[in-house]
Amino acid sequence: AVRCGGGGAGAAGDVVHRIPDSGPASLEVRRDYGLPHWIGPADLVIAASYSGNTEETLTGYAAAKARGCPRLAIT
Repeated sequence: AVRCGGGGAGAAGDVVHRIPDSGPASLEVRRDYGLPHWIGPADLVIAASYSGNTEETLTGYAAAKARGCPRLAIT
């Protein structure tokens, strides 16, 4: 899964990312524009934004949609 979010909305991803892995899933925390090149249709993208207008989060969400990824928005 990829967690996109900046500022306070991105903090939850930082906390979860520090929990030791307990299974086959991994979490990539993204605070920048777009998505890493290796993200594809099998990856869940979680987009979090307090305002719903965070530019970095919105570009990640749009990239996930274009790649056919399942998406979850938290605002």
